[in-house]
Amino acid sequence: MLGMTGGIRMQTLKKIISRYLTLTTLIFVIIILAVTVCIQINLEENRAYDSSIRTFSQIEQLLDRNHKELEEITESYNKTCLHNAEVIARIIEGDPDVLDNVEELKKIAEAVEEAEIHIFDQNGCIYTGTHPEYYGYTFDSGEQMNFFKPMLEDRSLQLVQEIMPNTAEGKIMQYSALWSKSGEFIVQIGMEPVSVMKVTEKNRLSYIFSLFRVNTEVNYYAIDADTQEIVGSTVLDDVGKSLTDTGLTLDAVKNKKKGFHANVNGQRSFCIFKESDGTWLGRIISDRELYQRIPSFTALLAICLVVIAIALICGIKKYMNKYVINSIDVINDKLCLITKGNLDERVSVNSSLEFQELSNYINAMVKSLLDNNKKCPMF
Repeated sequence: MLGMTGGIRMQTLKKIISRYLTLTTLIFVIIILAVTVCIQINLEENRAYDSSIRTFSQIEQLLDRNHKELEEITESYNKTCLHNAEVIARIIEGDPDVLDNVEELKKIAEAVEEAEIHIFDQNGCIYTGTHPEYYGYTFDSGEQMNFFKPMLEDRSLQLVQEIMPNTAEGKIMQYSALWSKSGEFIVQIGMEPVSVMKVTEKNRLSYIFSLFRVNTEVNYYAIDADTQEIVGSTVLDDVGKSLTDTGLTLDAVKNKKKGFHANVNGQRSFCIFKESDGTWLGRIISDRELYQRIPSFTALLAICLVVIAIALICGIKKYMNKYVINSIDVINDKLCLITKGNLDERVSVNSSLEFQELSNYINAMVKSLLDNNKKCPMF
């Protein structure tokens, strides 16, 4: 029933309760969704952190295994090179005439699977070998050749050089050298170290990162702890740059152990770093990839909560109408008849203890009025 009080339109109890019930339910749904999203964000970041730490551990193990393999292959290769140099020296000493025959020297090089043979005189100058274009080069001709100069002072030295570009052409080569037993010349052999370079390539961080990258939205970085230079990455264009060039900061990398957000190359990302032997290993995950499951999960949860809320509201309204509104309407109808003079009317609403007591009080009040009227009859 609607009424007017002081010109203000009053609302029914049913509408008031329905409005506040709907508003309260909506607020609870929003709060639940907000809390759930926060929890999901935290869970995704923790999951990314745990996954990154496991990956870093695997990278470290792979690096260690590859490093040991490289040491073994390098040691074996160095021994082979020196052995071949000894064999060539013995062949030349047994047949000195081959020193004047380039073709014979090339055949010897092929027989021992070496690419180059250079013969130095006692002053450290190439005077014969498989490559006439190198004749005249000395141990002072460049940094690469200067490595062998100590042999002029100590004839017991047998040296194997690290892989590096040669002086004459800049080709990647590995050279080894030793004195002949007679002490008349130095035999130097050179070879393109294919097997060693393959293992060396396996030790490159960019190569190792590529083995772990299964998603283009996830990138790996290796940053030198001293120079802040990017020494390896799945983003090859970033190799050689400073970490600040990509949007990262050293303070965040060093101090935010559990991860941090940054705009890496213009893309908002979640970054996790770990220090390993003077290098910061990093895993960069775009926010789009990291939180991709949250919108769908939140939407599904929102639908479920709305369905539950509607069912709850409908159920509450149903029982509110049955046990409250309908009971009030019955009492109001009875009171309306009583006020019109039907004092024989009785209120009997037993939907709840409260309404039962209210009915009893109303009936008692009507009975009291009737009793008073009998005691004081009108003349």
